[in-house]
Amino acid sequence: MQQDAISLVGNEAVQKDLGLDEETAKKASDLATAYGEARREAMPRGAGFGGGRGQGGGERPSPEELQRRGEEMRAAIAKVTDEYKPKLAEIVSAEQLKRLDQIALQAQGVQALQGDELAKALDITDEQKEKLQEVNREYMTALREGGGFGQGGGAEARERMQTLGRERDEKALAVLTQEQKDKYTEMKGKEFDVAQLRGRGGFGGQGGRGQGGGRGQGGGENRPRRPQTEGA
Repeated sequence: MQQDAISLVGNEAVQKDLGLDEETAKKASDLATAYGEARREAMPRGAGFGGGRGQGGGERPSPEELQRRGEEMRAAIAKVTDEYKPKLAEIVSAEQLKRLDQIALQAQGVQALQGDELAKALDITDEQKEKLQEVNREYMTALREGGGFGQGGGAEARERMQTLGRERDEKALAVLTQEQKDKYTEMKGKEFDVAQLRGRGGFGGQGGRGQGGGRGQGGGENRPRRPQTEGA
């Protein structure tokens, strides 16, 4: 699920954090809904994460295939995001937009490090980018060998995936210099309870009341997820 500023502005908990009044919150929710629909319409065929073209019977795609599909999705979403960013700026203030970006970074976790915008802000080198991609490939391989993205499987499977997520996060952060880590922490701003982004309403759209999961930023960074698609 997309976790960028435009999607998240439709979440009730995020709106409360931003201090949006009722009228502005309604506009924000409508924008997030329209943005989600535009994303889905722009998505390339075969760019999903299930069995793909040439992979009959629903066979799980390889980490390399997942990476390729992720790149296609990022390109498609980037185009839609460029269209909707100015619309978001018309609804919220510059300070609220900054806070949205902070919450988005917390929600995305270390996957955000592979996005062009954050990579540029942290001055991540080509060598570091390759190391981050390798960390993600290892994570995807471990997920694939363990039965995919965790649909079903019970508590034991979920715990295993959470462990893999924590290991991925530690390895990804270890790629950064201390200066980069400090700036990354600063860019995330005041801690937001990302568990509030789950449950009914999920990411984007109206809702957000179901507050399952533990408190704290770790819930967003350790929660296993498909390869991140970049947005606002």
